[in-house]
Amino acid sequence: MSKRRKLKWAGLLELLFDSGLLVLFVAQAFIAGCLLTYGYIPLPKEKLNREVSGKLPPGLRVEADSYRLNMSGKIELAGLKILSEDSSLPLFESDGIVVDIALGEGHMLKPELVDISIANGTLYLPAVYSPDGKRITALERISMRISRSDTNYVIENIAAMHENVRLRGSIEWPSDRIPQKAVTGPGQPKGHALRSFYKFIARAALAKDQLDFLTRPTVAFQLRPGEDGAVQALVNVSSRKLEHARTVGEDLRIRTELSISEDNILSQTQIKVFARTLQLPDYQTEIHGLTAYLRQEAWESFRQGLIPEFSLAAEDLVAYGIPIESPVVSVDLKAFPLVKLEGTTRGLKGAAKVRADINLLEQSGTIQADGSLDLLPLLPDKIRTALPSIRIDRKPDYQLRVNLASGWSLERAQLKARVNAIRVAELAFDYIGAELSLEDGQIQLDHTYLRRGRQWLDLGVGFNLDSKDYGISLVGFGNPKDYSPILPRWWKAIFRDFEFSRQSAGIGDFIIYGNGQNKVADLYYGSAVASSVTFRDVLLEEGSLVVRGRGRYAEVHDLDVRNKGGWIKGDVTFTSRADAIRAPVSVRLDLDAKIALEDAAKLFGGNISGLIREFESETSPRATLNAAIFNTSAYPAYAGRSYFDLAVSSPQPIRFKDVPFDRLALDVHGRDDMVHLRNVEFGYADGNGTAEADILLADKAKPELRFVFNLEDADETQAIRDLPQLKGVESSLDTMKGENIDRNQREKTRLNLDLHARGPLDDLYQYDGFGSFTIQGDRIGNIDLLGPLSRALNKVHLSFTSFTLDRMAGDFRLRNNRIRFNPLLVTGPRTRVEGKGTVLLPKQELDMELSVSLFSNFGRPDTTIGKISDRLNPLPTLLKFELTGTIQDQQLRSVYDPRNLIPGL
Repeated sequence: MSKRRKLKWAGLLELLFDSGLLVLFVAQAFIAGCLLTYGYIPLPKEKLNREVSGKLPPGLRVEADSYRLNMSGKIELAGLKILSEDSSLPLFESDGIVVDIALGEGHMLKPELVDISIANGTLYLPAVYSPDGKRITALERISMRISRSDTNYVIENIAAMHENVRLRGSIEWPSDRIPQKAVTGPGQPKGHALRSFYKFIARAALAKDQLDFLTRPTVAFQLRPGEDGAVQALVNVSSRKLEHARTVGEDLRIRTELSISEDNILSQTQIKVFARTLQLPDYQTEIHGLTAYLRQEAWESFRQGLIPEFSLAAEDLVAYGIPIESPVVSVDLKAFPLVKLEGTTRGLKGAAKVRADINLLEQSGTIQADGSLDLLPLLPDKIRTALPSIRIDRKPDYQLRVNLASGWSLERAQLKARVNAIRVAELAFDYIGAELSLEDGQIQLDHTYLRRGRQWLDLGVGFNLDSKDYGISLVGFGNPKDYSPILPRWWKAIFRDFEFSRQSAGIGDFIIYGNGQNKVADLYYGSAVASSVTFRDVLLEEGSLVVRGRGRYAEVHDLDVRNKGGWIKGDVTFTSRADAIRAPVSVRLDLDAKIALEDAAKLFGGNISGLIREFESETSPRATLNAAIFNTSAYPAYAGRSYFDLAVSSPQPIRFKDVPFDRLALDVHGRDDMVHLRNVEFGYADGNGTAEADILLADKAKPELRFVFNLEDADETQAIRDLPQLKGVESSLDTMKGENIDRNQREKTRLNLDLHARGPLDDLYQYDGFGSFTIQGDRIGNIDLLGPLSRALNKVHLSFTSFTLDRMAGDFRLRNNRIRFNPLLVTGPRTRVEGKGTVLLPKQELDMELSVSLFSNFGRPDTTIGKISDRLNPLPTLLKFELTGTIQDQQLRSVYDPRNLIPGL
């Protein structure tokens, strides 16, 4: 019996096992058939909807059109919708969801979630949570992948669209923060989790409004749970373009970390903003390579439409045409439009620390900058145009304080500057230290020190931008010619003929007042002391002067110069006109000098120089000069107005036109075509003379000389010898007088001469005039009645046959190269010779008649001796002669041809 029971149970078990295998086979066949036919296995929709709904927060349910198990073992949900219990409209829907599950070890019948993939989903915001009270699409085109580990849920590859905003991101959520049962927690009303979720979505939607200025932005995020139910979001917003009412930009990125709760969105870290370009047209500003940092509380300011305090750095920035490189600035906009800036920057050829308080609405404020910058581009146009060109080779050091009035107009500025290697116009400086201030349109430059090698200058400048009035003070030493490019043109005119060397030294002190609209200053005054300065190629050992003037009148006053033991004192004035000619109309001289003639010729120039060069002296004569020299080449209307009055006094020997004078004093008055010599007093050939002369220059090629000449008690031999025009005559006279008269005797002869003449200045033979002369000496000539016998008797003191002559006098006339004597008297103690005739000067040819009275002067004619001497003269009519030939070769013939009766005359 027992055996039969055992068989019965064994058969039953076998049947059950076979049935199970059959059912399993049928199921496998069904699955295989479904897979082969459809590619998936359909799953029970209603049961799974209930199962999944039970996993959701209370108040939510799931409806899917189908559940499918595909060949890879993943479950596909088609037409998924998530709805609330009190609404038939879905809160979320998706075209397809794929769920990957696995059977864990030891849990063969309990599947475990591996990941969920969602495609083309749409999230709706119910009207009750919507900001405008209408049901709207919160997110569309949603795709993501959800996976689970032992501790976290990870949602990655999130992609969605909210209007024009693209979302990219991921979520990492701890498993213990996910409700395991669809129950309401203690103290929480039903649907609390759902409401919290939608409030979060609504607040996030409101945040989107803050991004309206971005074109098709992309928001990349990472979400994780925070404290007190908040969500922590690491957000990175990017956009190709930024278009705001006052801002335009490209390639903008914003990075921050937010805490999002039901009631608020707060920033947990500083907000970082990056932009390739940012333009603020209202403020004429463009930024490249921008990086900005905002404090974490800045998010609230953003929500209120305000720009909070932030720090920024940029590759370069251009504000109002001013380029700034690599600025790093802290910006405070709490009181916008009042802006506070503080930071450092490069640009303007340097770097600086900057502080500023700006009112963007009024376009006003204050700026402080300390550093090395080229601030010239910051100057207003009307200042830059008023200044000469400036080039800075090295970075200057500035301390700048600027107050800007409405419209960015410059109201007040203070600047301390230290500049090395700067060029102003054509002038290079080694160093400039300056303090500049500007207020109420007045520029004031104080405590300015300039250095150029050995030259130095302490400068002060005041300039009124409205009236263009200026004032300049200068103290220092330098080459005045170097500063001509930056000073009025009269300055260059004054110092044109000066040269300064490395040995030059001195100091000057000047003030200048004027108006920038005028080419010349209204008033200038100053003094200078210098040594080793060259003026017109003349080295001046030391000197001082005063420069003063008004307008186009300038004067070198109280000139006092020392040179080689000599000196120059006086005044020089310059007058110019308002035209394009960069030279004075006239120069006036009032000088008293005692200097070498060579230096005087260089100093005075012009006609005066030509006259001075005719003089030669080993010593320095004294001269006074009063002159006016007009620039007739540039101003022909002033032709004929130039003049000079020169007084020269030389108590020492001096030569004029190779004529030596023992002393000389004269006044020279020069006019346009005439030079007058007056009060001429001189010593010549050991005699004394006076003269007056006029030199007519109407014919420049043939100047004419007119003169009156008087010479008394001169050495006759020396007087003739020292006249270069009479060199031949002097040697001829020596030959003519032969051996009859001892040379020592002849040198004792004295000459008196009066002459009135006119003729070419350089040709003595062409003169036309008249005069008289007297030659007085112990023996100026001798008549030897018996020829050689008389000369022999003279040696034994028997001279009764020789007749001595000791005086010659006569009147003469100059004309046509001839001197005509009438009469010519030669007398001695006993003898009288009368003559008349001519001398042809170029050839020295003689044509004269002589009458000799041997005893005419022996006693008185009315006495007995006189009558006897007259009767003893045996040849009263025979001693008449014709004198011909030349002075070198005289031919003396009696009218009755007695030859050689009176040789040696």
